[in-house]
Amino acid sequence: MLKDKRFVLFDIDGTLIDSRLEIIACIRAALAGLGHKLDTDQNLDFCLGPPMSSSMRKVLEHYGDDRVAEALTLFYAHQAQLPISNVLVYSGIIELLDTIRATDRQMFIATSKMEDIAGRLLSRLGLHGYFRAVHGALPGDGQKSKEEIIQFIIETFNLPRSSVIMIGDRSFDMIGATANQVTGAGALWGYGSAEELVASGAQILWDTPTEVVQAFQQS
Repeated sequence: MLKDKRFVLFDIDGTLIDSRLEIIACIRAALAGLGHKLDTDQNLDFCLGPPMSSSMRKVLEHYGDDRVAEALTLFYAHQAQLPISNVLVYSGIIELLDTIRATDRQMFIATSKMEDIAGRLLSRLGLHGYFRAVHGALPGDGQKSKEEIIQFIIETFNLPRSSVIMIGDRSFDMIGATANQVTGAGALWGYGSAEELVASGAQILWDTPTEVVQAFQQS
């Protein structure tokens, strides 16, 4: 199935990096900045994966608050101040990226993160150079859904859909891949479950980055 996949799209959070600590710390900082007393029993793991605007809206509903724009401003301000040690590149990812690059395939980032933040993060982690382009959410009325971001990459770089594979860990990645008629591959080392990914259209499931390395080496 991978032999003809010459263009590989990656999600970031839960696929290349474990950013759970960073994301939840930034959400809590945003809530505190809005004057909310933090509910320590509130599980924020549902925020790992979706566009932050939709996640923040759901978080604020818990407090009867609709100040999404203000919360996002506080979220990104806090994120810019956090040390890179709050984000970990998953074990095996560097080998995976090296393996794919050695096959002369092109790699792209398709993320729900703000595009500029994603680019800076990848640069700080030493990963930016692996990718032909990094595309994510834009301020205002720019691309927001994963479907739109994948479509933008395909159309901008004139990629044959039959030659594209999207690797991600959440339903949004698989839904976006399916909507664009490209292969969706689920990264089970991330935040989503096999059930979530299959129900959302995943055609391939990989347990570890090492499995992905082996799959590309054999293709």
